[in-house]
Amino acid sequence: YLTKIFKQINKKTKTLQKLNDIISKSALYTTTDLSGNITYTSEAFANLTGYSKEFLLGKNHRIFRHPSMSKGFFEDMWKTIKQNKRFVGEIQNYRKDGIGYWTKIVIDPMFDDNGKKIGYSSYRENITDKKELEHISSHDTLTGIYNRGAFVKQLQTQIKSSSRYKEPFGFIIFDIDHFKRINDTYGHQVGDDVLVTISNTIQDNLREDDFFARWGGEEFVIIAKYSNINSLEQLVKKIQIKLSSTSFAPVEKLTCSFGITIYKEGDNDKSIVKRADDALYLAKQNGRDRYEVG
Repeated sequence: YLTKIFKQINKKTKTLQKLNDIISKSALYTTTDLSGNITYTSEAFANLTGYSKEFLLGKNHRIFRHPSMSKGFFEDMWKTIKQNKRFVGEIQNYRKDGIGYWTKIVIDPMFDDNGKKIGYSSYRENITDKKELEHISSHDTLTGIYNRGAFVKQLQTQIKSSSRYKEPFGFIIFDIDHFKRINDTYGHQVGDDVLVTISNTIQDNLREDDFFARWGGEEFVIIAKYSNINSLEQLVKKIQIKLSSTSFAPVEKLTCSFGITIYKEGDNDKSIVKRADDALYLAKQNGRDRYEVG
């Protein structure tokens, strides 16, 4: 009788082990101690990261950290889980080979039999493909900055927020002076290089909260949060100075014309764009390489 019981136990143990192996090979699962040091990792998660399970044990999750993730994301995560609440978010990490990947992560606190918190468990879903599709649909293929569609959505969201919370924001539209002449003189490849260089230069000189996009052709737009006309003028002057010291070789000199305005109560996305666009037209009429207020 005992032999029969042992056989049944052995059979169930093997079945459980088989299930655990299947889960380990398919589920992106880890556990950590209270400081975020890994105490267990599934085979699937180790494979995703490119590290061995043995290497990962004892390592902190910081080793996967991608520079694109804001400090605020991790502050919010730790604040949530330290209150013994579930945290759900989307995070970009690095593999061992330096390639980035995205996962949706769910983190829960773990407790021992006495109710003492001993660490955290996390399940992940690989959403890299989904994120890449989102990026393609929302970003300009040439410059890598946001495209017009993404900008309009952001502008509509910003207007709703400003209307509700009375938060000021500024809007800038600008284009490259005599861009057709650049294409005609140097060719379209140089024209494309100019668009990429100007995008990179401006992106590097905006605040994290600002939203920058290619409106179309040689036109660009910026949402500058918490701004008034004075701060918008300072931003435009800063951009002008940066552009004047940037090399666009073989193009000798490059200037831009700007139309600026601030959100006014009752604005929608079309009214604020039109006001800035009218100011841009005026800047061009008045000699280019300048800004006008709408």
